[in-house]
Amino acid sequence: MARETLQSLIGLKPEAIQQNLQRWDQPPYRGKQIYKWIHHFNCDAFDEMTNIPKPFRQELAAHFRIKTLKLVTQESSQDGTRKFLWELPDGLRIESVLIPEERRNTLCISSQVGCALNCQFCATGKMGFLRNLTTGEILEQVLQVKKIARTHITNVVFMGMGEPFLNYPRVIQACQILTDPEAMAIATRRVTISTSGVIPLIYRFADERHPF
Repeated sequence: MARETLQSLIGLKPEAIQQNLQRWDQPPYRGKQIYKWIHHFNCDAFDEMTNIPKPFRQELAAHFRIKTLKLVTQESSQDGTRKFLWELPDGLRIESVLIPEERRNTLCISSQVGCALNCQFCATGKMGFLRNLTTGEILEQVLQVKKIARTHITNVVFMGMGEPFLNYPRVIQACQILTDPEAMAIATRRVTISTSGVIPLIYRFADERHPF
């Protein structure tokens, strides 16, 4: 199978990763190990997972992949803001923006390709809605920028392309992994979801008592 068609393990929680390993009869902690290598240590290749047996690392590399986003361009402004244009596996493109400040580094990330709401002040709306991002594609923006910019991301804002609440389940799972101490370990108060006002999902968000 071609590498570009293999499933990425970014965005999967430990139990989901473990479920994907059933054919190899791995110990019950293997999913947690892989989850932490990907989301906490930000590894690019299975060979970097040194506490996993080498033969099984080779099996992982043959059946799965990690990073999927391809950096197309990177632009910097005089104030240090950096914009990243990514190409997704299907050829569609999204943007992320890193905003450095004295005491924090904020990353603005996308949750959809395009947007159906067509707010008049927003260029993304003119694209129309193309598709939702997966949880992995949302999180990979953070992982890739951390590595490329060689900086610590202190804040994440869902204010890039798309309406986050119209991709609700994947955005919430991304937030849970962003704030998991075993994963990306960003403080919950430093993760912000910006919505144009999707009322039923605002109520759902409040009812579910999410800490973001």
